Amino acid sequence: MAKWQIALALLVAAALAHIVGVIRQLKHYRQVFGELGSRWKDGRIGVGAAGAGVIAIVVVDAAGIVQAVRVRQGRGIFGKFLSRDEYLGLDAAGLRERIAGPGVDPVVARALGEALAEIEKKPSGGAE
Repeated sequence: MAKWQIALALLVAAALAHIVGVIRQLKHYRQVFGELGSRWKDGRIGVGAAGAGVIAIVVVDAAGIVQAVRVRQGRGIFGKFLSRDEYLGLDAAGLRERIAGPGVDPVVARALGEALAEIEKKPSGGAE
């Protein structure tokens, strides 16, 4: 086999691996989003993204209290959404204050802020 054929085969294999990884990431995102949406049907869900592959999903109930926060960090195909329970029970203003404080990764704070902004644009009721 010629060198260019080997290089082409490796390129095709890498492209296929990338496609499989992207499909896996999308499936995981849909699964997490679906679980949160079905658990808090009367709540509102916001999603925010920031640099370095950070995605945040925030759920607030009808009273505006944070019920769930999931954050995914990293661009790797093995990244998972992790629960951030330290934010549960806060209202939107309390969450904004907490993420502006010391010790919070600024990229995560930006993603959470975007998720809150999306929630604030939506009317109360319904996790759409």
